[in-house]
Amino acid sequence: MFKINGNYSHPILTYEPIDYKKSTFMVEYSHKAVKTGHYFKIKFDVFNEEIKHIIDSKLVCFSIQVESSKAFYRKNFETYDYEYEIFLSNNEVIDMVEIGTALLVKESIKAFKSEDFVDDFEDMTFDLKKNEVIGVYPSIKKDIYSKQEVLKEVSSIFTIIEDEEVNSISYDTSNNKIKVTLPKDVSDYYKKCKNNDKKYNLQIINAIIFVPILTGVISDMLNFEEVDNYSSFAWYKTLISKMEKYEREAGVSVEKQKDDAFETAQRLMKNINIESIKTFVRINEESAEEE
Repeated sequence: MFKINGNYSHPILTYEPIDYKKSTFMVEYSHKAVKTGHYFKIKFDVFNEEIKHIIDSKLVCFSIQVESSKAFYRKNFETYDYEYEIFLSNNEVIDMVEIGTALLVKESIKAFKSEDFVDDFEDMTFDLKKNEVIGVYPSIKKDIYSKQEVLKEVSSIFTIIEDEEVNSISYDTSNNKIKVTLPKDVSDYYKKCKNNDKKYNLQIINAIIFVPILTGVISDMLNFEEVDNYSSFAWYKTLISKMEKYEREAGVSVEKQKDDAFETAQRLMKNINIESIKTFVRINEESAEEE
């Protein structure tokens, strides 16, 4: 993230006058969660006429750094607009999002000066190089699931992470959503299936990936010695809620459902295994008829 107290060789504009007598750089954030992800609207205010001029001239931009450490997500956005909106999908971020903003030089600027420099910089000019920071606002951290209770669909308890250095599928339950790590080639195919009109391909790959993982998760729930460590997570609340509902409807206790982890996983995933087998058989029969 951008640092306010970095070792800068030129004056820095920030939320309180330090290198400037009165000038400040202010940022406001608003967040809206939707079913597929999160919208962050960012509003910038620059109270310095010289810097506003070089922004309007597109010599300096607003730079936004977004990071979700648990999802290994990090991305930079740039804009010249004083209001900007970012959408982060549920597959990109987990639990916490940190956002930092700065004023970033896009084209080298010769002999920059401001009438509002403090006395130490009065009458001085500065040559600003491309990609240098001339303004910083403190980063904010947003707990995007602080009010999350039960997710509507079991399929939404998972988030996909791509890792070029692995050659097997793994999962991590220490977050609000279960983080599923896929090798790059598998992740690429998964994305291709999601964007393909032939949704049966996605159905089959979902059965292959998620049912075994959910079976392991449900089985692991039997061995959780300190349930409080997990009870605040959205995935845990979701599974318990679905199991308790099935207990009321079918009379099968939650503990019994945990014992029958594979059967429970199939049911919670809407019998995706059976449906995938039926789809596979239909596709093969259609192929045979075409031959």
